[in-house]
Amino acid sequence: MFECRSCTLRCLEAIIGQSLPLRRASRSSIVSSRFTPASSSRGLSIFASVRSNGKTIAIGNSDGFSSADHLVSKGGKSSSLSPKEEKALRVEIQYLQDPVKFADHVHYTLRCGKPEKALDLCRLASKEMDCIVAWNHTVDWHMQKGKVNDAFKIYNEMKKRAQFPDSYTYMMLLRGFPQHRTHHGAETKKGNVSKAVALFNSMSSPQSKVKPNIKHTNAALRVCSIAKDMDALWSIAGKLPTSGANSADHITYTILLGAIRCQDFGDEKTDTNTSPDGNVDVSTDIVKLKRDAVDEGRRIWQEIVVRWRQGEIILDHSLVCEMAHLLLLSGRMEDCDDILNLVQQTMNIPRLLPLLGSPSRKTDHVPKSADMKSPLASADDSEGWTPASSANAFLQVLSLTPDSSSSRNSQQLAWVQPDNDILNCVLEACSRMRASKGVYAYWDAFVTERGLRPDLGNFHTLLAFMRVNRNSGKAAGLLQQMHNLGLEMRNKTFRAAMAVCSRDVKNVNVVQNATKIIEVMSAALLLPDVHTLDVYLSIAVSTRNGDQIIAALDAIQPFVGVYRSRAASGDMRTEGSDYDIDEEQALQLFRAMISAIDMVDDKGLLSGERLRELLGRRSELDSIVNRALNNYHLRRERRGRESSSKARFDTSERPVNTGAAFRRVRPPPMSMGKAAWDARTARYRTKRIGMRRADAF
Repeated sequence: MFECRSCTLRCLEAIIGQSLPLRRASRSSIVSSRFTPASSSRGLSIFASVRSNGKTIAIGNSDGFSSADHLVSKGGKSSSLSPKEEKALRVEIQYLQDPVKFADHVHYTLRCGKPEKALDLCRLASKEMDCIVAWNHTVDWHMQKGKVNDAFKIYNEMKKRAQFPDSYTYMMLLRGFPQHRTHHGAETKKGNVSKAVALFNSMSSPQSKVKPNIKHTNAALRVCSIAKDMDALWSIAGKLPTSGANSADHITYTILLGAIRCQDFGDEKTDTNTSPDGNVDVSTDIVKLKRDAVDEGRRIWQEIVVRWRQGEIILDHSLVCEMAHLLLLSGRMEDCDDILNLVQQTMNIPRLLPLLGSPSRKTDHVPKSADMKSPLASADDSEGWTPASSANAFLQVLSLTPDSSSSRNSQQLAWVQPDNDILNCVLEACSRMRASKGVYAYWDAFVTERGLRPDLGNFHTLLAFMRVNRNSGKAAGLLQQMHNLGLEMRNKTFRAAMAVCSRDVKNVNVVQNATKIIEVMSAALLLPDVHTLDVYLSIAVSTRNGDQIIAALDAIQPFVGVYRSRAASGDMRTEGSDYDIDEEQALQLFRAMISAIDMVDDKGLLSGERLRELLGRRSELDSIVNRALNNYHLRRERRGRESSSKARFDTSERPVNTGAAFRRVRPPPMSMGKAAWDARTARYRTKRIGMRRADAF
């Protein structure tokens, strides 16, 4: 019976069945080499070994048979492991019997960029040891690489292999989703939110062996917050207990306030719905939505303060900053003023401005914003559910309990330490309320009294306020202070400072203040900012004062030498966006300098030796501009010749053997003129025409 190849295969299939997915090529090679008429006894011995083992086998090379369990991966698909590779992995596992060492080895394999090998190691070791940590490393690696579907497949596979997930497994799955607002939630898809919510709900089920703690809840809430899925967020937050180990902590409240602030309010000022009769019904107003969001945040803050007074949670600067940013959302003056109350309540920094509505507080000079002018901003919200006591959410905290003494209060209350983000919110609030005294008072309170080191964002916010108040002198002094502190200033820093001077053109000392800014820029930056120099020159020209225009030209003159050296070396750009010379902007600046010199000459603002020096400088600038324009046209013409030569001699669609005449023709060099190139092309065409005529005969 075993002398026939077909009979032998049918016999093996009757015993083994379809549990062994053999490849067609390997099956034919095995049968042709082993089951031949001359080796019938060998076939019988193999048949006997199959019966004696009683297991699913894989027919391989001369090494014998291997278990099919390790050749079948998840989903019933055949694994790419060969018997030799499986044997090598088993040797590795033999020397890694300690689960800790095995997990470290899997982690090292993942760091080396071999996820398939790490997964095969976990599969082979699952029958011999408890290797949940190794599986966790594999799941975490796939989540960090953005392979969410693969990570969840591995999570399901480890459960099938009796490696039950623990608390860390769920944490790695939940935290593997994007944990920051990149591109305003574009990275977190709705499908990922549904996966996170389903995973969290599976942990909350009665049959789950692992119950969620507050860290799992915060990770799931953060995924919903980034995706701006408020329904999913409140469905999870509503299950939190009011007290106990798994109740909301300061991170939970920070996520909730951030989600309220960053929720989708719409793209337009109003969302309109069209009724069946054709009329447009204004159903949702953005101003009203923002106001409701702020009121909702006030209600949550009341709960935060109560739990803070009872010692159940702690306050940190992140939570206070989220509440401050939420108050800035509506644009109402009452909300901006409550930021000062928030700072007093949480940081024990007294108010440095009178209360809003008090006789000593004047608000007539404050312009009304679009949100403040809206009728919804002053109308009573009859449909809202915010209680009236939310207006007192930021009252000063005097004691933890009604009967606690002041000394005991000073020992128990842990005040929040001020940071740069809090200072930024306070400066922004005072700027919106047009409270110039409050801006400088809080700056001194944070920087001088509390010893806070301002960052670049704080200085930019202060410069924006100075621009509104047209205070160029303080802007120049502020830049000098930044330089003394050793801050790494950028181009936008000097542009913001020069914008203050451009609004303060009626000041007689505006050019002197702008010159101080240019001096700081020359000392702080490797290359001056061309845009800042252009604005500086326009400020000097607007004064129509010959001495100030000359002073501005003298301040800009060192940049001309820098440009000439860069242009001569052909290196117009250096590494870093803030150290680039835009050639087009530089030429625009040089033209403005030429125009300024012409104006001084035409108006007769200068005479004598000084005028002749300026005219010589004008000739130098004119030559630089003309040379740059000529170089630009030459480069453009050269690029045109290169593109035409590539198109003319593209042999991708031509036959290879085109004759000796074509092989001798090469693309023209960069220095070849137009006439030489036309003559060479004409000779080539003449040769081609002669070759075609010869072929015709």
